Amino acid sequence: MDSIFKWFEELFMRLGAAFENAGYGANYLHFLATPERTGGKATVRWNRGVTLHAVSFRYPGATANAVDDVTLAIRPGEAVAIVGENGAGKSSLVRLIAGLYAPDSGTVQVGSVDLRQADDATRLDGLSAVFQQFQRYRMTLLDNVRIAEPPMNAMEGMAGECERVTTALTQAGFYARHGITSAVTLDAMLAREFGGIDLSGGEWQRVAIARGLYRAHETIILDEPTAAIDPLEEDRVYRMFLDAARGKTAIIVTHRLGLARLADRILVMDHGRIVQDGSHGELMAASGPYARMFRAQAAWYERSAM
Repeated sequence: MDSIFKWFEELFMRLGAAFENAGYGANYLHFLATPERTGGKATVRWNRGVTLHAVSFRYPGATANAVDDVTLAIRPGEAVAIVGENGAGKSSLVRLIAGLYAPDSGTVQVGSVDLRQADDATRLDGLSAVFQQFQRYRMTLLDNVRIAEPPMNAMEGMAGECERVTTALTQAGFYARHGITSAVTLDAMLAREFGGIDLSGGEWQRVAIARGLYRAHETIILDEPTAAIDPLEEDRVYRMFLDAARGKTAIIVTHRLGLARLADRILVMDHGRIVQDGSHGELMAASGPYARMFRAQAAWYERSAM
């Protein structure tokens, strides 16, 4: 009897895997049949600010807009935090800003260029982004960071690349605990199956942030890539990040409002709309959704510390 049960168990597992693979195959064929988006010839300058006018976006099959009639201007060199409850539309908004999603209505402009008219070959030049779901490459620490961008020029050489990678890792707080002389050297293989090492979730998140900082950029987006980092360390990482991004446009999505107050400006989202816009002091004085969320989080941290 045991052998029969094991046979059926293996059969069902194989059938499940077959259906899963069939789904992947169908999605891949659908992707291949999707027409390529063709842009224009306009050159995007990410150091000229971002403007959204009446932008709405809805995911296929959804019944409500993820981003609903948003009008927004982000000035060059401004540090902006986007906050709100889960499902408020924060991540969807930054993907629209980055041009990864196309709005169903409205326009997204970088400087005076509508992203739909941008040259696809250079549209992302000058933009860097780190999202919640980032890639963990089975390569060395050095290659995991510098994969974000090819060498700046042929004269830079390996020494120059290593220096840039080390700077980015330092700014991301990777060496905060162990120092630059840690066992995790730039040539360390980040994969056990290749005789390398495993990093913790927090260390991988710092590598992802370093990857974003390494890439040459005028605008950088962080979409909550620090979930595995404890709050105190996260605060230090964000302070170092904002210091590294000084003079450039920084857009940060976070659910920890204590970090949001480090930004020049805070946008509060709810059901796809921006319901508040201002500095930490202005929003606290307004006693609206931001102030209520901030006080609730502060009370939670106080209770947790008891």
